Amino acid sequence: MSVIRHELRTSLCAYYLRSLYSSESDTTVTIPLKPAYVFRDERNIKKDIKTLERRLRDRAIAARMIRGFWQEAAGAVIKLPTGMTKLSLNPGPS
Repeated sequence: MSVIRHELRTSLCAYYLRSLYSSESDTTVTIPLKPAYVFRDERNIKKDIKTLERRLRDRAIAARMIRGFWQEAAGAVIKLPTGMTKLSLNPGPS
């Protein structure tokens, strides 16, 4: 596993555990977990979550962009938006 994925996984676990037990008023609750999750810096958690959200958003945009090409490859008739004459990733003339 890459270092980046490991850091993200640690941040996601720490974020989940903190949100799960943030309302606990009893400080004697025993929570079995790894020290990496307890001592993960809040700033690193927020940075990793923000990066994850950005990557998911970018991948969702890419999936919407490619959908027309998949439909065309499957033989479906593509309904293009007004002003578009063909299915292309290249920008039209300015």
